[in-house]
Amino acid sequence: MDPLLEQFLSEGRDALQAIGEQLMQLETRPEDASLVAELFRHVHTLKGNSGLFSFPDMTRVLHAGEDLMAVVRDGKQPFTALTADSLLQAADFVDLLFDEIENHGSYAASHAGVASALADTLRRQIVSSDPAAPELAPGTLALAAEPAPAWGLLNPPFDLAVVPEPQRMAIYQHLCQGGQVFAVQYQPEAECFFQGLDPLHQAMHTPGQLWGQVVAREPWPELALLDAYRCVLGFHLLSDASRDELEEYYRYTPDAITLHALSVEDLILPLAGPSGGPIYEDFIAEAWPLLLQGDAAALQRATDAVLALSSPALWQSGVLRWLRLVMAEEPYNYVRQQALLQCLHPMTLLAANSAANPVQDKAAVVELDMTEGTRAEVLRIQQQVLQLPVSDDWHVGRLRAAAHSLRACLPADSQTQAQLQQALAQAEALRSGQPLLDYLQALSGSAPAAAQAPSPVLPEVALPEALPAEPDMSLIKRSDSGGGLSRSLKVDQEKIDHLVNLIGEMVVSKNALPYLAQRAESVYHCRELARELKAQYVVINRIADEMQDAILQVRMLPVSSVFQRFPRLVRDISRRLGKDVRLVLQGEETAADKTIIESLGDPLVHIVRNSLDHGFELPAQRQAAGKPPYGTLTLRAAQEADRVIIDIIDDGAGIDPEVVKRKAYQRGIIDESTLERLSDQAAINLVFAAGFSTAEVVSDLSGRGVGMDVVRSAIEKVNGSIQLQSQKGRGTQLRLSLPLSMAISNVMVIQSDGQLFGVPMDAVVETVRVARRDIHTIKASLTTVLRGRIVPLKALNQLLGMAAPPLCNEDDEFAVLLVRLGGEVAGLLVDDFHATTSVIIKPLSSVLSGLAVYTGSALMGDGSVLMVLNVKELL
Repeated sequence: MDPLLEQFLSEGRDALQAIGEQLMQLETRPEDASLVAELFRHVHTLKGNSGLFSFPDMTRVLHAGEDLMAVVRDGKQPFTALTADSLLQAADFVDLLFDEIENHGSYAASHAGVASALADTLRRQIVSSDPAAPELAPGTLALAAEPAPAWGLLNPPFDLAVVPEPQRMAIYQHLCQGGQVFAVQYQPEAECFFQGLDPLHQAMHTPGQLWGQVVAREPWPELALLDAYRCVLGFHLLSDASRDELEEYYRYTPDAITLHALSVEDLILPLAGPSGGPIYEDFIAEAWPLLLQGDAAALQRATDAVLALSSPALWQSGVLRWLRLVMAEEPYNYVRQQALLQCLHPMTLLAANSAANPVQDKAAVVELDMTEGTRAEVLRIQQQVLQLPVSDDWHVGRLRAAAHSLRACLPADSQTQAQLQQALAQAEALRSGQPLLDYLQALSGSAPAAAQAPSPVLPEVALPEALPAEPDMSLIKRSDSGGGLSRSLKVDQEKIDHLVNLIGEMVVSKNALPYLAQRAESVYHCRELARELKAQYVVINRIADEMQDAILQVRMLPVSSVFQRFPRLVRDISRRLGKDVRLVLQGEETAADKTIIESLGDPLVHIVRNSLDHGFELPAQRQAAGKPPYGTLTLRAAQEADRVIIDIIDDGAGIDPEVVKRKAYQRGIIDESTLERLSDQAAINLVFAAGFSTAEVVSDLSGRGVGMDVVRSAIEKVNGSIQLQSQKGRGTQLRLSLPLSMAISNVMVIQSDGQLFGVPMDAVVETVRVARRDIHTIKASLTTVLRGRIVPLKALNQLLGMAAPPLCNEDDEFAVLLVRLGGEVAGLLVDDFHATTSVIIKPLSSVLSGLAVYTGSALMGDGSVLMVLNVKELL
């Protein structure tokens, strides 16, 4: 993919995120003018940059959104919930196009219809503030106030740009004369040969065929894998036969064809790219007045003259050919002629947006986006040029070049350009740059007091609209001032992952130094060498730890990257359910490893959807219970030691343990005996059981029995845990606890039956020694009492199928490793404890992947392999 396109997509997504956040904020602060202006700038910038890459559907929608935000910014109409809904739909559409461009380099042509519908929806919300249209001078032409029709609006079944231009022009003339032409897409079934059909013969004999094309519906396989009896062909046809004739001809395969009646807008598609060729500014400046005055003959002559000087392959030449044809076939269709003239500007798409650029002083405005800094720099340089000493040889050419540069960066309305032309004529007559300097000083308001008197030749001109004082965060970064370099650097994720893998290998390698020191002392009796190795290990260990922390910090992301999706989610779902819910986000700056943050997305969506659907009451029910009519949903993040804690708190109806028990019993999740002795907290935890749901009706939000069990599985998959607390009538709180990082894990090494095993430190509570006399048997299970709490004990050898009993020390005490299992604590009887160490846990593969009692394996510093236990599966 082109690097510039990659940058556009990356920064475009940032702009979409900002647009979404600002729309959410505007719903609560619709009168905030600074927020409206900032939102307008984001939409405006995204629209301008999308035009650089020829994404017409994207630009069409963004242009309409910009028009709507412009009238809101100017105070002509308020920002309403309907405005927010429409702009959010537009943002979703642009995000969808971003996904397709990122995956395929472009997006499907089928989006044209949706883009046009969205643009129409946005523009219909624009309320005109003018009580009456201004009167035009005699002999001038009133251009349409509504936007001109977008090309491709009706969405033909295939891209008509593949049809040669002469044939499209001939069909256009046929349509203008009252004829009808259909675009036919014929896609026979893959097994059509076995039905006795010959699709090629049938397509070739389509009645009224004007043009045809054979396409492959899927990539061709290798010759050895080609199935000659499977049809993968499709046919694109243009026919001037009637719909009845075509439907009669394809009566045996009606599901295989798509018919589309062509309109003239479908056919006007200038070929080649808009990047080549001149801008034709002089032609545009000449053509606009001619179109406004209705002088078709003069406009025809000007068009023919420019075409004679242009290469036929240029995009602008295609536009001019269509302009000439439209003037001949539809001489009074000024809207279409206006749209084609606008297309000659390199930053204007073929879709005519006359509503986006309202007619000012009887002339449409065609203007390139230019930052204030760039505009000021151009004006400053031209002032210097005009102040140079007079040269008899080429002074007039210098004046004309300066005027041409000024014309490109000043507003393109007729009054401003006419005044510039008048100043240029006076400068050429006087052979002096002073008239142009006076013009610039009057335009910018920077002239000294003596020079600010109006010139007898130049009337006063309005100041151009100034850009906001804040810098425009353009998607395609520019530097107007040449200031300091950016302090941020974008790095590909694969490079970061490679660094993490390398530091992990370094951690394992440095762990070998203590073993080497021990071996040097015990085997080779080199105590000095052992001492030096230990000293070097301390230094290397410190450096490796610092490097590990620094590299892992690069992979850290704030939880705001996950939280940002929920304002929109809460808003949409609560509205659908008829509930009023306010979202509170806290601790968004809390950071964790990218893998952990990404794993939070789906579980949090499940939890929030359940809270909105099951937890919150309707406003009337809340008021009847003595609560405010609106509910509050809080997402809070914090860091505790080496864990990230996410709390999801609502003040809804809470969970009724009796309802949960009854539903679990009805669904067969618990039996009658369990129902009787189940505590309230245990009943609440049943919501994590597979297949459990309290919803009475199945909807797209709930009722299928899939959700909270998936949430718990996803959290445990990244070595996290989840706790649920709820109080009927008061609300519910879920707490997610996750590790900061999964790249390098800390494990405690334990010994059992002469073998070493690892237990993740996330699951370890503490290590204790329990005397044999303090271990009791209750119902064939070993238990002990620690700090007044009964703790069940399990022998690790027995759990792993090893016959050896656990060993005691000389004081007749067993080594007990207390581990956390959900909300409970259990003890593992082992032979001995060893130190904790940092390792890289690799998942088991092949036939070993079925051993659920092991999380994976790790390589130790001495080269041995350590099996890491999965405590949850083990117990």
